[in-house]
Amino acid sequence: MLHIKARCQDTRKVIEVDGVREDVQRGELLVVSSEKGEELVEVLGYSKEGLSSKATFLRRAMEEDKRRAQENEERAKEFHHLCKRKIREYNLEMKLLKTYIPLDGSKVFFYYTAEQRVDFRAGKGSGKIPKKAHRDEADWCPRCSSDDGLAWELR
Repeated sequence: MLHIKARCQDTRKVIEVDGVREDVQRGELLVVSSEKGEELVEVLGYSKEGLSSKATFLRRAMEEDKRRAQENEERAKEFHHLCKRKIREYNLEMKLLKTYIPLDGSKVFFYYTAEQRVDFRAGKGSGKIPKKAHRDEADWCPRCSSDDGLAWELR
């Protein structure tokens, strides 16, 4: 059995894509459903070995999906600047690495490093703030690594 391997756009993490019933080519963009929501991934090829990180195939990426991904990238830049201002404003000891909004736009992920635990307190009904951090910047690299991060759910 062959498994389709793909690379996530935000962390560059390699995942396995389940449920693909058609031939796909290396470099092709697919829309998948993952733990982060609906997102674009780039096909790397086929492998005989499976991976523990998986996403479910939804469709081949269409022009609308690519346009929406580009718009989300622009929105992520705005959130990145906002987060940097808040880090300075609250004197948080952390380094913001990347900000990512999946294709469905339901969440904003902030990837950062910190020597110590960072205390995030949700104020005035600001919703769910899961807290995860990379303890060592070397552990998080755009070419490898994990998908830990801070996500604010947009409502």
